Amino acid sequence: MAYIGAKPVNGFFSKQDITTDGSTTTFALDFTVSSTSSIIVSVGGVIQEPDTAYTLSGGNTSIVFSEAPSATADTYIHYLGQAIQQTITDINGTELVLDVDADTTLTADTDDQIDFKIGGSDVIAFKTTGIHLPDGEKYVAGTGDDLQIYHDGSNSYIANAVGALKVATETSGIAVTIGHSTSEVTFGDNVTVTGNLTIGGTTNFGDFNITNVGSIALDTITNDGTDITLDSSGDIILDAAGNDVLFKAGGTTIGEITNSSSDLVIKSSVSDKDMLFKGNDGGVTITALTLDMSAAGDATFNNQVIIGDGKLVLNSTAITTTAAEINLIDGGTSRGTTAVASGDGILTNDGGTMRMTNVDTFDTYFAATTKTLTNKTLTTPIIATISSSSNDMTLDSGADIILDADGADIIFKDAGTSILTITNNSTDVDLTVATQDKDIRFKGDDNGAGITALTLDMSDAGTAVFNHDIRVADGGQIGSASDADAMTIASNGQVTFTQTLIGTALDISGDVDVDGTLETDALTVNGVAVVTAGANTSLTSILATDLKIGEDDQTKIDFETADTIHFYAGNQNQLKLVDGGLVPITDNDVDLGTASLEFKNVYVDGTVFADAIGFGTTAITLPSADGSANQILETDGSGTLSFVDKPSSGISMGKAIAAAIVFG
Repeated sequence: MAYIGAKPVNGFFSKQDITTDGSTTTFALDFTVSSTSSIIVSVGGVIQEPDTAYTLSGGNTSIVFSEAPSATADTYIHYLGQAIQQTITDINGTELVLDVDADTTLTADTDDQIDFKIGGSDVIAFKTTGIHLPDGEKYVAGTGDDLQIYHDGSNSYIANAVGALKVATETSGIAVTIGHSTSEVTFGDNVTVTGNLTIGGTTNFGDFNITNVGSIALDTITNDGTDITLDSSGDIILDAAGNDVLFKAGGTTIGEITNSSSDLVIKSSVSDKDMLFKGNDGGVTITALTLDMSAAGDATFNNQVIIGDGKLVLNSTAITTTAAEINLIDGGTSRGTTAVASGDGILTNDGGTMRMTNVDTFDTYFAATTKTLTNKTLTTPIIATISSSSNDMTLDSGADIILDADGADIIFKDAGTSILTITNNSTDVDLTVATQDKDIRFKGDDNGAGITALTLDMSDAGTAVFNHDIRVADGGQIGSASDADAMTIASNGQVTFTQTLIGTALDISGDVDVDGTLETDALTVNGVAVVTAGANTSLTSILATDLKIGEDDQTKIDFETADTIHFYAGNQNQLKLVDGGLVPITDNDVDLGTASLEFKNVYVDGTVFADAIGFGTTAITLPSADGSANQILETDGSGTLSFVDKPSSGISMGKAIAAAIVFG
């Protein structure tokens, strides 16, 4: 029998029985067909019309009935031929539709570009520059779309939902590079590095904390303009194998702490800049001690210097409260409040000789200068060690460097060995040298020359050896543990001793002001014994260009002029004794006796010259010129005498002798 219908192209024919249930409308085909007319569909012996009773779906792999066949209907499909795959060599940019509803396509209408569209939206493009996805489209991997790589229009993401996200190579020696030399890499979550972390550029933590650090090996820590804070719940240890801990300000070395054969050396590095020890006295900042590096390390104490009895040694002589070498002022044990004033004296050692020098001289000689060590805060709740294997370590701050040890101790080490401990002792500060019998030295730069201003000898119970002078503030005191104010130094250099000082010899070049009793067996001034025990038989001469004797400068006997003795009273030069005369300084100025205090007798071997002479309480004025021969003196009744030839009233010549005093 001849074939009815179009002649098949492949000659393959098959029948597919379908089991229906009265509700299912879509059934899978055994073969992919080219169209609805490539099959004959029978339902209950009735041939179904293509595209009316049924259609195709799933790329022509399924049949879809417009009405579900009943469960009792005999339903089958008779294939007239299968879909034929043809080879297309050139579609010339025409869009290739891939699904039934024509919303999934493949096209190459742009030169050197293939575009994929799924669900009506462009999802991927293959270009010569690579595979391109639009913003929001994702590269997805994993059964549950666990790994997603995409760009949302603003940022790029590699998002992982299951397991670890690894950016690594599986072969040893292959480097992984993240970021660029001009870009920034931001970690938005915790970062764990199990291997070594090597940083070639600057590391900026953005003012966030670094916690739980075992040890750090580095060369330099710098900041961004704020303070750097080292905050430890235990101690802070600075361990410099190079022996030096340097303190800098703006790159300039200000101070150094050095290990010198296990001796501790503290040095002010800038030429002629001082070392200041400051503290808090009742809420007020004070400078307790200044070491003047421009004056060979002169030490200026703000207040008392308290030294144990017999612990102060000048050259090789120990000074004690009962030392036989000094005998100055017995001030008792009470504390005085005598103010120090300009012109006061201070006791000093002049080449082994103790001298009293005006305090103004010291004030002029010693010129104290100051230099303050000085922003990044690096808060590290737990930093066990910051170390440098071979190079120096630099703490460089644009502002202050703060060492904050909650454990009360700041420990300086050298190659792991403790050298110095700075301890908070109930808010007092203790400096402890850890090595037995090793000293503390305070060093500086005096006009370009390195000096050791002060050495504390730990092998000799802490003996303090000053390189140069010791200076205290005006009114400052020096004493012992049991007598803190045994010696007080005023602003003018005057030294006040509260205890009796007993010695064999005392050499004083300046003034001595004694408010109490000066006890001495012998006192010699300019080689002349002034005071001796018992009668002074050795004082035979006092020679001086200006010798003054008196209560003060107002009332005195002054030998200020050669061959003349001046007598002062009421700050006025009244009389002078010269060769051959006792002469008043001013004419008609000095009285000899008073109206109530008279001399008894006057004996004159010579001439008495007077403008007037008194009798009782009456003053008689004498004539100022010689009279003539045989003239007599006559009174005018008012106390004035004159020479006359004869009496103007009836006094006889015989009575004239009885009535007149004749001079001549």
